[in-house]
Amino acid sequence: MTDRKFIILLLIIGIVTAAVGFMLSDPISLEICRHNDISCDSAIGEGVGQPLMMGSVVFLIITFILLFTSQQVFNVWKKFALVFIPLGALAIIFTPITCHEFICFDKESVIWAVSGLYIAISLLIIVYKQFIKRA
Repeated sequence: MTDRKFIILLLIIGIVTAAVGFMLSDPISLEICRHNDISCDSAIGEGVGQPLMMGSVVFLIITFILLFTSQQVFNVWKKFALVFIPLGALAIIFTPITCHEFICFDKESVIWAVSGLYIAISLLIIVYKQFIKRA
């Protein structure tokens, strides 16, 4: 499989994952949870749906940009992504949905932090390898 075909496959996977995350972010309207079941809504909507949707959207942005880069840039980014994505996913999975301490991180803040780091580091890699390294 060529790199372009692999990137297109990643885009398709990202779109499907974002759609699933979007649907799961409101489990009450899908009738997965009852209207008064706050713990179910929190566990599925905030625990699964929002992380899937947020992570997939950020992943889609970077993957779309990679369509227009060289194979060398993609290969360097792939090495980064193969390490960062599983570590980021683990950080999100093991973070509690809510936090009642004075200083702590809830799931939403970790999702934003991991997503922000992922997009920032990915863009740095892409810009450095595509433009600066070329000069």
